[in-house]
Amino acid sequence: MRNTLLLAAASTLLLGCGGAARSGPDGRAERLTGSIAPMQQRSGSALGSSQARYFGTVSLEPGRENYSRVRIMVNSPTQNISLRWAIHPGTCGAASLPLMAFDQFPFIEVGSNGRGELTAELPLSFPQSAVHVNLYVNASADMANVVACANLR
Repeated sequence: MRNTLLLAAASTLLLGCGGAARSGPDGRAERLTGSIAPMQQRSGSALGSSQARYFGTVSLEPGRENYSRVRIMVNSPTQNISLRWAIHPGTCGAASLPLMAFDQFPFIEVGSNGRGELTAELPLSFPQSAVHVNLYVNASADMANVVACANLR
């Protein structure tokens, strides 16, 4: 009984930590999830850096052959904007190229309430290694433009 309680507590703790991969019968991930968290941004002032307040969730699942389905929900400090984003190999902070051409990732449209949601199917095979999603403040995939990131697990 005690082992069952400990296992249940550990499972609850793990599920609450940013995301968990769902595995199929063959042990391969069936779904990756992560939480969008703000990144430090440099500013030209003497105050140093600040954080933009972007938060949300990302989920990625296999789609039809050689495609993946993504769902992104984001809360933005700025209303009525189009956010750029991309999926990159590795973990947040890694300076890596996106897994497909940057302009193939559809915009996330943020409404007057500061919320944006995107559900799309991408021409991208479901990743079998660590990936992350970057959110960008403008149309450039430069690391200096990253305002938030989510590690997918």
